Amino acid sequence: YADLMDLDVMHRVLGEDHLLLLKLHPFIRDAVHVPPELREFVIDASGDPDVNELMLVSDVLVTDYSSVIYEFALLGRPIVFLAPDDNEYDEERGFYFDFRREAPGPIVDTTEDLATVIRADDWDLDRVRAFAARSWDVPAGGAARRLVDAVLLPALAGEPVGPEAVARRLDAAGEPGPSGEPAVVAARSEPHPVEASSVR
Repeated sequence: YADLMDLDVMHRVLGEDHLLLLKLHPFIRDAVHVPPELREFVIDASGDPDVNELMLVSDVLVTDYSSVIYEFALLGRPIVFLAPDDNEYDEERGFYFDFRREAPGPIVDTTEDLATVIRADDWDLDRVRAFAARSWDVPAGGAARRLVDAVLLPALAGEPVGPEAVARRLDAAGEPGPSGEPAVVAARSEPHPVEASSVR
């Protein structure tokens, strides 16, 4: 792992106008050392516990197979995969999607290719946005209102609040869930009205 990304190559191609923030996996953190001559170009942020803060200040994410791609895609910024062993990784652990076809950014095998892609600054951000939309297919808010309208008020009125009854109410109100499925709230399968005195 330590030689997967060649910091000297990254510096040669990008050092003039880029900074490299490293957030290394704990398993390899001790294997990578930033030479003193590259410390103005490479910042080892591996000790920073909050990757979200690092994502907010990053223009491009470089990763291999980290799930951080899902959150970073929400920013609509470029993602590059340095993944020379993706076939072996797929055989050993597998992916949640067709990595070569659906990854939200270019996949490169060498640091030279990685640096070249970043230097070119030519990104398909529509691909990143499409990935984010597929990955974060959730209702657009209003969950508390749906809960009150479809479960709590009917329960107070003594109406059934089982999954089928809740699904019918949500469908009637035009409230689809992810992927068009009814947004069913977990409830008892048999009618179980809530007594008014138990709601505060």
